[in-house]
Amino acid sequence: MSGLPLLKHLNSRGLLSQCEATAEHKLKIKVTAAALPLPAGFTGGDGDVLEFDGQAATEYKGVESGKALQLLSIYFQLLHPAKFVPNLRACSAHDVEAVASGDKKALLAHMEEKIKSSSSKKSKSKDSKSKTDEKKQKKVKTSIQSKDITSALGKTKEKENGASASTETSSEFKFLDTVEIDAKRLAEDRATIGQNILNFEAPVATTDALLRSTDTSKDLSIALDYIKSLASNKRKSSSSSSGQPAKKQATGPPIIVIPNAMSSVITMHNAEAFFADATYTSNKGAKPKKVKCVRKLTKSRKNVEFEIIDDAKSLSPSEWNRVVSVIALGKEWQFKDWKNQDRTPMQPVDVFSRTFGFYISLEGAPVPENLKTWSVKFAKINRDNRGLDSVAHALFWNQLEAWMFVNKPEMCV
Repeated sequence: MSGLPLLKHLNSRGLLSQCEATAEHKLKIKVTAAALPLPAGFTGGDGDVLEFDGQAATEYKGVESGKALQLLSIYFQLLHPAKFVPNLRACSAHDVEAVASGDKKALLAHMEEKIKSSSSKKSKSKDSKSKTDEKKQKKVKTSIQSKDITSALGKTKEKENGASASTETSSEFKFLDTVEIDAKRLAEDRATIGQNILNFEAPVATTDALLRSTDTSKDLSIALDYIKSLASNKRKSSSSSSGQPAKKQATGPPIIVIPNAMSSVITMHNAEAFFADATYTSNKGAKPKKVKCVRKLTKSRKNVEFEIIDDAKSLSPSEWNRVVSVIALGKEWQFKDWKNQDRTPMQPVDVFSRTFGFYISLEGAPVPENLKTWSVKFAKINRDNRGLDSVAHALFWNQLEAWMFVNKPEMCV
């Protein structure tokens, strides 16, 4: 006999922890008091250990596959009912075939049949007992009710002849009275509901007119004046914050500032090739005084002309308001003699808090330590493959456009 009935017995009692698959591909079962009594055909007491050939085929055959399942295959399926990978690993480690997916549902139902059958028997016995008790109680009740009905019928027949006429007339008058009372109540309810609706209705008017009601008990003009004062104070505070005038909207083409150093990857020599044509070239040839680049923004679908410079020392406050991006070199001396609007020295943190910072390096070059503390995005250019230049080009323009739509929306149209 295979160990399947005993395994089914332990599974029905939630005692699978007493089973263990050994290295010799056997199923070892330790009998405890909770497992007693064992199914028919198995002997053992508390503390005994029973072993079965785990690779041997059992008497249970798969519903879909029609194969006799091995004992360890069934054990691992019960152990991992919803986990495919652990079940497969365990079966392969013990050289047994895993239960097919079409057989799993029927197998799990078969291994739980014992619980359902025992519980159903108990429920059936309880139901049969309750039904017999109900039948007995009904018989007693019906016998009592029949006696009461016969006695009551005898009494009512005597009174029916004399009281039938009076009851008919009185019931007619009661019906007419209730109809009149209900009509009066309905009319009163309609009147009160209509008056309540009129009381809660408000005339069509502006917000200001509603708040400034002629009724002094409903006048909210004080609240209206208070809200207006808050709004005016907010405008004043925003315009005079930190003692500076209100920020003006930028007018003119957006400006991109690049490093004025030959050690920079992007200079005035190759700026137009990179920003306009997505191609990196060497810093050779004559240096142009100004570089302009037209870019079609993806969100607004507008062609925007950008001005590229490498000297930010002479920028006026209005021109600084047009600066949208600064290409970082990674050295603090890049910002020497750069001035704020109040002509105080401009620090790198100030620069990248008001502009979009970007750093471009050649692949494999070390990144300066200063850049780790600045708000700067990074891109690398391949030294040999020019086909990859478009990646750095797209990174710059996509991130700059997103920054401009948030911080400089007036320059996106």
